[in-house]
Amino acid sequence: MINCNIFRKYSYSKLRRIITLCLRFRPTNTYRRELCIKELDEAKIRIIKITQISRFSQELKRLAAKQPINRNNIAALNPFIDENGLICVSGRLRRSKLAFTQKYPILLPNRHFMTDLIIKKTQEQHHAGIQMTLYATRQRVWILDDRNQTRKCDHAYVPDSTPIQLIIKWVIY
Repeated sequence: MINCNIFRKYSYSKLRRIITLCLRFRPTNTYRRELCIKELDEAKIRIIKITQISRFSQELKRLAAKQPINRNNIAALNPFIDENGLICVSGRLRRSKLAFTQKYPILLPNRHFMTDLIIKKTQEQHHAGIQMTLYATRQRVWILDDRNQTRKCDHAYVPDSTPIQLIIKWVIY
């Protein structure tokens, strides 16, 4: 089991940038200067892979060995491992003309701080309620018990505001 408590200190965006910078220390690195999209995507894959290993290690081993999965809540989602080594789920959308990431979303565990970070990042981007947040996250990832997880994050969500901004809002309104 992987201990990823060090990740709790950072937001999702900052964590992604930190991992990208750490990946630049590899001997095979060819990137210089500003961070590029390809590097950030590789860091995102690493973060999700660490998250999945921390909660779905047995399922990953079984899927890699082409064995059936015992847990019913995951087995019903028809999971498989994609080319990046991530667990994705499939369903009736596989016959649609959507993009691969929408047809086969990445599986994320419920009650995990990394899942909370992804939900909070989506809430910050869209500034919307539970329904919009669910819609936006379901286009990329599949979270087990996502409605309750999103509701929990929505109640705990407080937008970033400096004290000066709060004072200005209080004075103006």
